[in-house]
Formats: sequence, C-alpha cells, structure tokens
Amino acid sequence: MRYVEEMESGLIVHLSASTYLSRDTLSKKVITSVEKTIELGADWVNVHINVGSKNDIEQIKEVLRMAEIFDSYGIPLLVMSYPRGAGMNSVLKRLSLQSESQTNWVPTRSWLREGSKDRTSLK
Repeated sequence: MRYVEEMESGLIVHLSASTYLSRDTLSKKVITSVEKTIELGADWVNVHINVGSKNDIEQIKEVLRMAEIFDSYGIPLLVMSYPRGAGMNSVLKRLSLQSESQTNWVPTRSWLREGSKDRTSLK
C-alpha cells in the first residue's frame, strides 16, 4: 500500500539519522528499510555520512550496500558526505596548504590518519 497515491512532485526519502544524546553524535545510522522506502513510493533516496567520525568505515560500507540495493530497483541515491570528527579541521587545513603548494599531490589514507607530511603519493 502506498502512503501517497498521487503527487505533483517526487518523493525523496532521507534514510539516515543520529542524535546528540548518543555517545557518538557523528555516527549516522540508516533508520528505515528498503522495503519501507519502496512502499512509501520513493522516487529518490539520500543518506548522510560523516567522514572522519569514529565509525566512518561502517557508514561508508552501509552506503555502498544501500547503493547496490537501490540501483537494482532503479532508485537514485544521493550521498551527503561531510568531513567531521576529531582532528578534521587540522587535516583539512593541511590539505588546503598542500594544494596551494603542489596541486597534483594526493593524500593517502595513512597520511590522513597519522598526519604525516610524507608526499610519497604523488601522481
């Protein structure tokens, strides 16, 4: 049963949420099922992740899983990805300074985690 029978505009369903009352306020969780989203008649879905949070890898894995599922139904998925978490300001500042001095430098994951100034990942 569809909740909305007729609509002049498309329905976008936001899949993720978090709360400031939890221990990890940056942890976004998917709060609805694919089945419920389809039952609602979603034309589009979106999800929010925080790269740099304590569980960013789990959030990214969840987004990849959702992308495959919604792609199989032909429903577009928009990912809203934000740099958040302890230390992200300093990482972003270093990246900004690096990009000003050398535009073809690409940070490696270890550089981001350890804060290394090693530029071994040049293109």
